[in-house]
Amino acid sequence: MGPIRDDTGQRRSGLCAPAPWQSLRITLEWRMPVRVAFPNAGPAEMDLDARLALGDPLPRRGFRADVVLTLRLPTGDVENAKPHEGHEGHEDMEQALLDLQRQLPAGVRILACISCAFSDYHPAGWGFIGTMACFRGAKDAYRPVETKRALFQVWDQRSGFVQETFFCADYEPRRPGAGYRGWPSFP
Repeated sequence: MGPIRDDTGQRRSGLCAPAPWQSLRITLEWRMPVRVAFPNAGPAEMDLDARLALGDPLPRRGFRADVVLTLRLPTGDVENAKPHEGHEGHEDMEQALLDLQRQLPAGVRILACISCAFSDYHPAGWGFIGTMACFRGAKDAYRPVETKRALFQVWDQRSGFVQETFFCADYEPRRPGAGYRGWPSFP
């Protein structure tokens, strides 16, 4: 094992694997509960299985990540689609959850922060999972946000950061075009 060096050749603290291990693939799998609404029935807690496959190093830094989600429904399992050839899944939890919602049967909705009226990501970027900002404590200030500038104006009023699959009593469905990320509302 030798010292870690960044793109400029500067030595960094820590250890790195020797060259043969640089293409080491790691897969993490976990199960988490997620709330799901069904047509003609109340919401229920279902199991969401996640698989994160870390692959080859990227040219600048980090590793390629593929996220595959499987929602365990009473009618059968639903898995998110493969985004493009050569990828097992999506590059982050946001894209994987949005795609999973599109794969669900008509009228079935994921009830979580990813689909909440009071959540958003920072316009400068976000992490792989758990960096979603929650504005449940500043609902009135956040509701009119539709641009990056407007989000920056209310950013310091956020209640904190949450995982995309979290659910709380303040949940409201996201409307089309809401917030900076402007993702379509979940059906």
